Amino acid sequence: MTCREGIALATEWICTRIILKLDCSTIIAAMGLKGVHRSRLCFILDEITENRSCLPEVKLQAIRWEQNRAAHELAQLAKNTAMWRVSSPCCIDQVIAQECNNSR
Repeated sequence: MTCREGIALATEWICTRIILKLDCSTIIAAMGLKGVHRSRLCFILDEITENRSCLPEVKLQAIRWEQNRAAHELAQLAKNTAMWRVSSPCCIDQVIAQECNNSR
């Protein structure tokens, strides 16, 4: 569901290629399949596929959970807080900066 929401927001905000980094190889495999999905996630995967078609290119990239700390922290905050549309919460800025520096 997080991927579905992320792709939906990307279609609202940007018109360029994106890289979707996921730490779940099962979801990456399911999103890479063409045609009809027959898992219990079929409706969510269909929505992701529909939204992906609105973007020029969506590249899927597998990463380790440790490389996805910012996303994890934001997901934890989102359980009790509203969505952030303009900038990230102050408490997450340091995590984002650290992940950006580690990815170079």
